[in-house]
Amino acid sequence: MTHTRYARQLIAPGFQQAALERRLVCLSPERLDPALHHLALVAGAMGVTQQTLAQPAPRDISLETPARLLRLNPGVALELVSLDLGLALCAPEEAEGPYVVADVTTTTRAFTTSVRRLGKRAPDRVRFFARGRDSIVIGRSLREVRARAGRAPGASPASAAPLGLHGVEAAGHLLGDYLAATRAYDEPPFDEPMPRAPELLEIRPATAISGPARPLTVLLVGGGGALAHAFLEALLHEPTLARSLRRLVVVDPDAVELSNLSRQILYAGAELGEPKAAATARAFAARRVTDPGTPPPEVVAVPSRFVAEHLERFRPDVVGLFPDAFEPRAAAFAHLKRGAPGVLVLDGGTEFTYGTFRSVVIGAGAPCLDCGPEELDRSAAVERRERAGRAGCSQEHTPSNVLTNLFAGLLAARALASFLASGAVPPAQDVVNWMLPGRLHRGPELPACGCWAAARRSA
Repeated sequence: MTHTRYARQLIAPGFQQAALERRLVCLSPERLDPALHHLALVAGAMGVTQQTLAQPAPRDISLETPARLLRLNPGVALELVSLDLGLALCAPEEAEGPYVVADVTTTTRAFTTSVRRLGKRAPDRVRFFARGRDSIVIGRSLREVRARAGRAPGASPASAAPLGLHGVEAAGHLLGDYLAATRAYDEPPFDEPMPRAPELLEIRPATAISGPARPLTVLLVGGGGALAHAFLEALLHEPTLARSLRRLVVVDPDAVELSNLSRQILYAGAELGEPKAAATARAFAARRVTDPGTPPPEVVAVPSRFVAEHLERFRPDVVGLFPDAFEPRAAAFAHLKRGAPGVLVLDGGTEFTYGTFRSVVIGAGAPCLDCGPEELDRSAAVERRERAGRAGCSQEHTPSNVLTNLFAGLLAARALASFLASGAVPPAQDVVNWMLPGRLHRGPELPACGCWAAARRSA
């Protein structure tokens, strides 16, 4: 059996890998928005190998993201072309033409005419994108997208805001819409495509951090996996979070394997067999951006399993629980519950199109793995059965749940920003399901932790 770059990735039932052969084209009449650069990157990690970036002066496109994309997935056929050529490649008469994302934040009359014609003739394969002063809007109507973003024709453009968490989220929704339009996911026995995002989706920053940055030590358990990489990518793009980070500790016992290189977005350029903790720490340290006069964060790699001694050694303010199995997550949480009062825990996990996330403050009456919802026990049992029934990892050929991990990591970064702004965590679990139009939704409220409640009563 011939192994592809996508060997050893979990098989999502009903996923049509051939759908990823549809070309993805990003059109922009000015410089390419950072959110669209991020879209190209995560699409490459998902397995979208035919991509085109088009703008008036292609030689001015930053080569940082294309270089990362090609190191991440050498199979990508990436074109950097002029806007005129990009528009010509998107001829609406072609029934199976490329999927198009058109940035309409600011447009010329000729560009508006071309993309409006394209949207009318091929509405199922066009999404319009616009960045407003405090939001990003995506949709299938050029007029509505521009109006909602506050970009009426003739209005003077404001300078684009930093990418931020909402830009990462926009990239995720745009990738989800591509998968829907290309029918990448047909769920038997219904044979219906994955639904698109709402007709018009306005994405705003989740929260704003006021006041001086609070110095943070963040420790990631399972820090070399796809969910942790998505969290770190979001953290890199959010200036307020990046300014707060003083130390990052990456704990992971595993080594980089072939499948990791093509789907975990911080591993561009990593070596096979290198400890995941070391590769992740090095990549993050190379890409972190700090304000002038602000010292860069210390980045520490721990290539071993998480143990209780790490709490005493590093004294983290925040712990991300991102291992890819239930058992190590439960073991780590047991250590935290006994020895980390006041620590914020970001607890996330994914499986195919479905993921969950919740934030917990140890000792603050929040839910824990021991006395949280019963679904956790059921999901662990399902996971064990699935692992027992799977073929050998080397025989599995399908893209991983890149999009699910992107959204779960986004939720973790959102929760951290919200905690820094308010000092509180929501009493509910967030759910990721990119087969739903909204893709992110708030689950029911979780019960308070009975362990700590009992301890307070007996004190």
